[in-house]
Amino acid sequence: MNLKLNEALETICMNDSRYNAWKKDYYFLSNRYAMSKPIEIWTEATRHIMQMKDVDSSKENVERIVNGLESKDNMFLLKETILYLLDHGDSDFSNCLEKVKELLIERNKHLYLNRATGKYESIIDLRNLIPNYKKRITNSFGGIRFQKVPDFMSAHAFVNKAIEICPDDEEGMTVTMLLLQYYNKRHNGRLEAEIETMKAKMRGLWNKKPKDRCDISCPFDDAQVKSSGILKEAKIVLAVMNDMLKGEYRSKNSSKCSDIDFAIAMFAVLMIRGYWKKQRKEYSEMMKQLFDMDVKTDTIGKWIRQYSTNYEEWYNGNDGKEVISARRKKIATDFAEMIDKVKTYKLKEMKN
Repeated sequence: MNLKLNEALETICMNDSRYNAWKKDYYFLSNRYAMSKPIEIWTEATRHIMQMKDVDSSKENVERIVNGLESKDNMFLLKETILYLLDHGDSDFSNCLEKVKELLIERNKHLYLNRATGKYESIIDLRNLIPNYKKRITNSFGGIRFQKVPDFMSAHAFVNKAIEICPDDEEGMTVTMLLLQYYNKRHNGRLEAEIETMKAKMRGLWNKKPKDRCDISCPFDDAQVKSSGILKEAKIVLAVMNDMLKGEYRSKNSSKCSDIDFAIAMFAVLMIRGYWKKQRKEYSEMMKQLFDMDVKTDTIGKWIRQYSTNYEEWYNGNDGKEVISARRKKIATDFAEMIDKVKTYKLKEMKN
C-alpha cells in the first residue's frame, strides 16, 4: 500500500479503540518478527473476518479456515490479530466465527488466562518474548482490557472523513471500501448511505476508464516486463493481471476472494497456457515485486499438487472445499478469457 492510502486507512482505524490498543503491542511484536505496517495487518485481518462470517459453521469448515491461516504470510501476527478482533466483539458476527475463535484458542497453547478477567487474552504474553515489554507492564496480570467497537456516531464521522481523503485510484478505493463494509456490518447496515457514496465515487473512477473493457495497457516499463518471467505476450498478460488485481474486478470481489485465491488461479492459467515455466518461488517473488502481493510458495504448491493446474477440473465435492475451488476456478476462467479478449482487441487495433 502507498503512503497516502495508509494515511486514509489510519483515519478510519485510529478512531477504533481496539486498533489503538492492539497497535501498542504490534510494535513490540514487530521487533521480533519482520512484519508489514500495522494498518496493513489490521486491514487483512478484517478482510478475513468478512470472508469467514458467512461460512457454514460445520466442524470441517472451521478446521479448514484455521488450517488455512497457518499458510498465510505474516501468519503469526495475522492469526493473533484475527483472534484479537474475535475476542473484542467480532465473534458475534456469526456462529462460525465463534467456533473459529474457540479452535484458535484451543490450538494456541501459548495464550494465557488473564486472572483479572477470567478470560483468555487474544495477545500472547509478550513478556516471555521481549524483555523490554516488562518495563511498561505494571499490572501483574498483564493483557489488554476489553475494547469496544466504536459507537455509531463516531463511526459515521470517521467513515465520511475516510471517503473524503480516500486516494483517487482503484487500490485506494478498493481497500477503503473493504473497511467501510466491515464497519457497516458492525453497525447492522446503518452506514449503507456511506457505502453508496463510496460506490458512486468508484463508479466515477471507472467511467473515466476506456469504454471498451479490453482497452487496457501494461503499467510496467520494459525492464520490469522483461524480468517478470512471462515467456510470451508478456505486456498483455501483465496488463490483464494488473487490471484484475487492481481494478474493478478485484473491487467487486474484495470481500470474497483473497490474494492467495488470485495467485493460485493465475498461476494455473500461466502454467497450463505456457506463459510460465519457472518455479513457484520465482512466481511468488514476481507477484510481490509487481503487484505487492505476499503469497506463500508452499500454499500454491500444496493446491497444485492436490488439484493440478487444470483449473477446469478443480475439485467439485460437497464438504466445504468446493466453495474455495469454485472461487478459484472462476478467477482462473475469467483470467484466461480476459487474456483472449485483450489479444483479440489489440489485434483489431493493429489492423485498423
